[in-house]
Amino acid sequence: MFGFAARSLIADLFSGIAIHLDPPFCIGDWIEWKESNEEILARVEQINWHSTRVHGRDDTKTLFIPNSHLAQVAVVNVFAPHGRTRQFIRVPLDPAVDLKRTSRVLLAGALAAEGPLREPAPDVLLEEVTEKGLVFAIRYWHDPETLISKVRHSVLDSVMLALDHSGIATARSRHEVLTAPLPAEISITKDARWILRRVEIFCAVEDHEIEAIAAKAQCHELAAGEIVVRQGDPGDSLYFVMEGLLDVTIEQPDKAALRVNRLLQSQYFGEMSLLTSDPRSATITTSTSAVIYEVAKRVIEPILLARPKVTHELAQTVAMRQLQNQTTLALDKSPSSESHRQTFTAQMLNKIRDFFNAH
Repeated sequence: MFGFAARSLIADLFSGIAIHLDPPFCIGDWIEWKESNEEILARVEQINWHSTRVHGRDDTKTLFIPNSHLAQVAVVNVFAPHGRTRQFIRVPLDPAVDLKRTSRVLLAGALAAEGPLREPAPDVLLEEVTEKGLVFAIRYWHDPETLISKVRHSVLDSVMLALDHSGIATARSRHEVLTAPLPAEISITKDARWILRRVEIFCAVEDHEIEAIAAKAQCHELAAGEIVVRQGDPGDSLYFVMEGLLDVTIEQPDKAALRVNRLLQSQYFGEMSLLTSDPRSATITTSTSAVIYEVAKRVIEPILLARPKVTHELAQTVAMRQLQNQTTLALDKSPSSESHRQTFTAQMLNKIRDFFNAH
């Protein structure tokens, strides 16, 4: 009777000895196993002779798993042997979407998310074609120091934002009616007018003015790794990001170039040279393939002269980016004071006014 009652304790003890002698996982590793066809993912916090203590993926529960139980199931150490793991997010989209454009938008969203490792970089693959649509797999790596759920949330949030900005809708359940065929196109094509209206500095600009700017805007489709503007070159154009992800880097004497910012859809750049005739203050390179619109100074200048508010908001953007670059280059992460920002903005605005008065 004693042996029968103690058999689970003995099994746990010998399983604990086996785990210590030939450890399939260590403290800090994330492990995965199945319970009633449900996958359990948890982080190992403590291993003793009787049980193994783990934390769930949301870090709100502490589980004590008998060692004998872990010895009877298939345990996957998801962070071995490289100390990192690759996760997948599957996004179903309408079969009518453009594959090249959709891959670019999804990749830009994944690269912009906070949490995944930069190396190896995230990637996007068309995984399968189903009756509901095309399923894209977004693959990314992350280390065991970050919660899986938080990284997944960050990637999903960034990807859905990128899809929304680009007008690409996720797949929906559809039913064919005898007298009403399904629409052939779900993805909405956006143009210069759409992107200009999404930029906050043009919120107060009239529709006919937006139309005039959009009519003369130049569209550029760029591959990954292309240089859009180079630091030190002259320039008088303003650029608007339609799709993709762009890196902002600053050259340093006797040092490697430093990335100071990243630009996503609905953001703009080039305002410094446009407003002051100064050379380009940074190099802008496409991190993914991208679509951008270029607006020349002669096109936007009448708007700036007629609407001081737009000019003032551009001056604020110039000032904020200059302060951010100076802070990054100085390796000082403390934010500038509000008075400092206001003074810098006022100085920049005076410089802009002097430049337009002289021309």
